[in-house]
Amino acid sequence: MAYEIGSEELDVDLERAAASYRKAVSLAPDTITYLFLARALMKMGGDQRLGALRYIQEAEAIRMEPEVSLAYARYYECARQDYRMARRHYRDAALAGRFPGFFGYAAMSRKLKQPGRALAVDALRILLGPVLFLLLGTRASKGL
Repeated sequence: MAYEIGSEELDVDLERAAASYRKAVSLAPDTITYLFLARALMKMGGDQRLGALRYIQEAEAIRMEPEVSLAYARYYECARQDYRMARRHYRDAALAGRFPGFFGYAAMSRKLKQPGRALAVDALRILLGPVLFLLLGTRASKGL
């Protein structure tokens, strides 16, 4: 993860990050390791984004979690500019109680020229926020 994010002493190196995540996937295949690999590939852009979709699907095959929905949403938003599909996946994450799902759903609604829907989702997020944090704790803000 250090190569993906970087630091003062370490430059961002997405190639090395992807290689590290590939090694992690081979040692401990799990939903989160596949999603981290997909995230690094998405950041690399270009043809690497197609590989990202494959790893998101691998993560889903292991265990469908709200974070998988968020990964699909980012894929459709960034790689395909299919805002309707992205919004659908953001909705799934929001229904699972993830705040990034609410934010993404509202953003996609704005891109689809539906400001009323975006406003309604933002209002719902504000109203449900305290309840979600009480019920889910830090999982409510969990994302990739």
